[in-house]
Amino acid sequence: MEGSGRQRRLCPLDFEGGGRVEIEQAVLPPIDLTEPPATAVALLNGIESTSRISGVSVELSPGIPRIKNIDINVRLAQGTAQVQVLRAQFTTVDLPNISGKVAKLFEAPLIDVMVKGPVQVSSQPPEDLSDFFRRCRLEK
Repeated sequence: MEGSGRQRRLCPLDFEGGGRVEIEQAVLPPIDLTEPPATAVALLNGIESTSRISGVSVELSPGIPRIKNIDINVRLAQGTAQVQVLRAQFTTVDLPNISGKVAKLFEAPLIDVMVKGPVQVSSQPPEDLSDFFRRCRLEK
């Protein structure tokens, strides 16, 4: 954060026991320097890629428990990210399969998500999750 004397990365990633980000395909649009794209968005919308992320954790914000063991396939084309079967854990909670897309990714994102399957708790929630539920007023 600027001015606070501290710096913090946006959504820092942790690779747990060999977590990986594999980029299977990445295609950048040709750039004609005599007529460059009018905006950065026009350039970004031309990028195409196919990636797989596995064994990764992310901390979205301080005070929110980490999302762990992320396993996801992502296809990016024409400014739209297509997510195929995201699997992850939120502390001791196994999240259901999540699929979806984010259109207008580099402009005003439009999110369409489908959640399929049960949420499973593998054990007693740890204290950080209990605190989180209390702050969100989601406890019994």
